[in-house]
Amino acid sequence: MASTSIYQPLIKIAIPIIFIQVCQASLGLFDTLIAGRYHFQHLAGVGLGSNLWTPVITLATGVLYALVPKISSSASQRDYFQMKALYQHGKNNAIKLMIFGFITIHLLALSCHWFIEGP
Repeated sequence: MASTSIYQPLIKIAIPIIFIQVCQASLGLFDTLIAGRYHFQHLAGVGLGSNLWTPVITLATGVLYALVPKISSSASQRDYFQMKALYQHGKNNAIKLMIFGFITIHLLALSCHWFIEGP
């Protein structure tokens, strides 16, 4: 009985994060479904683009999710200085991850012609 009382609050906390990740993953699915109605070349482009950016964005959001429990802990202890420092740290990490993601996605896009044989 004690184990169920432990899992219920964790599930309540995890549901929004799971929902966000499912929504991010389904973006590629819906883009592919819509592009598939036009032409196979559009479908290939959308599928390739989705496969390039989805792992990079998932990595960035996963890294930033690590700050959520730390900020919550600081908030429960009413340590506002620590919360401000964690928030600033999160902003700096987000900027670095945006730059890393931008460069990574563009390098992957520029190297696609080495992996794809036909036009």
